[in-house]
Amino acid sequence: GGGAASRARGGNPAGCATGCARLGDLFWEGRGVDKDRSKAASLYQQGCTPKPLFNNDKYRDAYACSRLADLQASGEEVPRNQEEAGAHYDTACSLGYRSACIPAAEIVFANKSATPKQWKAAAFQLGKACNDGIKAACERQERECRTGHATACLSAAKSYDVAKRKAHPWAMPRDPAREMEFLTLG
Repeated sequence: GGGAASRARGGNPAGCATGCARLGDLFWEGRGVDKDRSKAASLYQQGCTPKPLFNNDKYRDAYACSRLADLQASGEEVPRNQEEAGAHYDTACSLGYRSACIPAAEIVFANKSATPKQWKAAAFQLGKACNDGIKAACERQERECRTGHATACLSAAKSYDVAKRKAHPWAMPRDPAREMEFLTLG
């Protein structure tokens, strides 16, 4: 059809991905369409789901995955499911939506039965976000380090070390003293 959802697909044979995420926002907020949060949740799900025949992340939208995770974490319009929320935040983070790295890690840190491998992955996700200049991620990994999690200490130290190799203006400033502090804590 020629409706908004069809236009959101933008001719992409793999489905709507980014278009679904943006259209989901319109339905969530009721901008230019009747407010329909259930429809928004469905659109976020579509944007986050790998497409048949194109089963790779190229045709998934990181923002859609993060919004879907927000809904799953809160239980708004979809059943509350922390495990699914964590998986979708993790996907969003891996796809480059670094703001999703913090809640992805928070869900792991709150899970008393999380494995060391999951803790390491969570610390790594925070490190990626920190390296991309998200200060809250840097602060979170530092807090985890100070509570005795060695992987978070190593990740924090790497964030200050990696910064010296990055030319990005948003990267953490190189700070050898902070790097050493976290290496000795870990």
